This record gives sequence, structure tokens and C-alpha cells, in this order.
Amino acid sequence: MDFSLFTRRIALLVSSPAEFWESVNKENLSAGEIRTSFLFPLIILIGISSFAGTYTFKHSGLSIVYPLIIGVGYSLIFFVTIEIVTLIINEISVAFTTDKNYNTIYKLVVYSFTPYMVIMIITRLFSSLLFANILGLYGLVILWKGITDLIESDQNTQVRLTAMISIATITFYLAIRWIILILLEGLYFMIYS
Repeated sequence: MDFSLFTRRIALLVSSPAEFWESVNKENLSAGEIRTSFLFPLIILIGISSFAGTYTFKHSGLSIVYPLIIGVGYSLIFFVTIEIVTLIINEISVAFTTDKNYNTIYKLVVYSFTPYMVIMIITRLFSSLLFANILGLYGLVILWKGITDLIESDQNTQVRLTAMISIATITFYLAIRWIILILLEGLYFMIYS
């Protein structure tokens, strides 16, 4: 993996969404390629950050396995959220657009969720910066620009699709986060107590 390309892609996404979506249109990467070259490195960084932050600041005498479980849990949370939201939005999008394109929906979901994932790398490491998670809302700007560039439709459809993807992502993220963390922490305390 080219780490400099990965960081340049994130920097371009955050600094100039219009330029970023133009380059995405030219590349025409599949969902699998985006998953391996962009999403996996990002969620691995979230997992490492969660492990390090939990081990350093919230460890309080628990086994090293606990921070490891939290790190794996947060990686799973983001991966499962993105995959489920993409599948659901792809099926529902037929009502809004003429073409059903999994790759386009995957790009919209992954790249619009990126600002929040980048912020999570920092806030999972330093939990006192939790207020910075609000900056993840910049993903709405990225999502809107992506929808206007990737999907040919009228403005009403773009507004509905933006709202649908945003609400689905937030709802599923919170639900999946709750489920995975409850299960993993329960498993840890069942084994180690």
C-alpha cells in the first residue's frame, strides 16, 4: 500500500471535495479496490488508536486483552456500518435514481464517513478531545458534493439521498457500536472475571 497516496487522498478529500470527486470519477475504482486501498488502512488506524488510547488512559488494571478487544471492536464497528449502510442504500436508491450502482453508493458512504473516521483516530487515542467528533459533520458537505457529481438527478432527489445516507449512517453506526461493544465487553468480563 502506498501510504503517501493514502494521506494525499484524505488531504484532498478534506481540503477540496470538488477536486476529490472529480479525481474519483476519473479513477473508476471498484468497491473492493476502495475497501483494500482506503477503508482497511483507515479502520486499522482506528483500531490501533483505540487500543493505544484504551491501554494508556482507561486500562486501570485490566488485562492487555481488554484494550485489544476495544481496538478490534472499533475496527469492526466502522467496517460493518459501512457495509450494511451501503447494501441498504443501494437497494433503496432505486426509488430515487434510475440506475442502481453499488460502487457509486459505496464511494459516497465511505468517503463521506472519512472525516469522522479520521477524527476518531485522534479522539480514540485522546478521549479528552471527544468534543472534536463534531468535526465529522463535514462529511455532509463531502456527501452532498459527491451526490451532485456522481449521480445525475434533480435537486430534490439529491436532498433525499443525502438525508437518507446521513440518517442511515448515523443510526446504524450508533446501533452497531452499541451491539459490538456490549458483546465484546461482555465476552471479556465473562472470560476474565
